[in-house]
Amino acid sequence: LYMLKGWIEQAEKEQEIARQLNFEASALASGAEAEALANAQQQLDKEKEKRVQMFLQVLEMDPEDDIALFGLGKFYQDKKEPATALEYLEKLINIKPDYAAAYPILVKALIAMDNFKAAMHWLPIGQKVCEDQGAMVPFKQLELQKKKLLTH
Repeated sequence: LYMLKGWIEQAEKEQEIARQLNFEASALASGAEAEALANAQQQLDKEKEKRVQMFLQVLEMDPEDDIALFGLGKFYQDKKEPATALEYLEKLINIKPDYAAAYPILVKALIAMDNFKAAMHWLPIGQKVCEDQGAMVPFKQLELQKKKLLTH
């Protein structure tokens, strides 16, 4: 769907712009630079909001689009809105249970909501999916979350 709409390149460009803005923003330190930092953060927030709108449009056309569901889940988790993130991530995992990258974000959202029982339920499922696919980054993220869960 993204390829047909030409949105993959646009999403990648926006992501690169966001990375550059974030990098530039973190390099600034004081005085007048603080204002530039605030402006860079505003630009970053605008870019994120554009992506959210794009993902929402995609979901209007295809409510089961895995990339849009993942993008929205990650966005809301990053925005510290775990309940909203959970809605998109649970739907994604129900549609595509082998979407390895979704599990660390799902578990993180559940931990943020103090739903440790559900997090412990999804953790081994996510680890198995990651293991089966050789997805080491999400697997390592789940391992870190497992350590947090074991301290609760």
